[in-house]
Amino acid sequence: MHSASTALTFVLSLAIPIAAQTIPYYHMWADTNGVSHVSQCNFTDLQLQLLSTGDSPQYLDKIGSTFSNGTYSNTNFTTDITFTVQPAGWSAGWHKNPKVQFIVPLSGSWTIHMTDGSVATMGPGEVALGEDQFATAISSGEYAGAIGHNATNVGDEAVNLMIVQTDWIPKVGEPCWLE
Repeated sequence: MHSASTALTFVLSLAIPIAAQTIPYYHMWADTNGVSHVSQCNFTDLQLQLLSTGDSPQYLDKIGSTFSNGTYSNTNFTTDITFTVQPAGWSAGWHKNPKVQFIVPLSGSWTIHMTDGSVATMGPGEVALGEDQFATAISSGEYAGAIGHNATNVGDEAVNLMIVQTDWIPKVGEPCWLE
């Protein structure tokens, strides 16, 4: 049985325009020339649904699944979930994401540097989609020899990350394609 406050919360959530129902994320991607970029994007396909029987409706975007006749079906989304602890001062060096993957800092501050010069700094709860598998080495200039991205920790504390790898085939030149 739901309390009056739960019912009020549900009614108020319905009053929020659907445009407000978004979740931001950063997208690391490569263009057709192999240059890596980071774009600010939003998950916007959130639908008011039940996550489980008996649950109150909430806005969901079940990425990797399709919704039909009131149920979701998985399309072989996840291959691995990894938790990492990166020590203070950690730097990955220039590399590409091993698979299309979501990276979520759980604590600390984490920065990604791209070969186009763009930088994104993320804190706990922010999301990045790593999809720069088709990046190629930069031949000249400030980023000569760099490929993909360089991830570094900010400050003097360790950074804890959750990484969710997928079976998706990487896209090229399509920033924010999940919107």
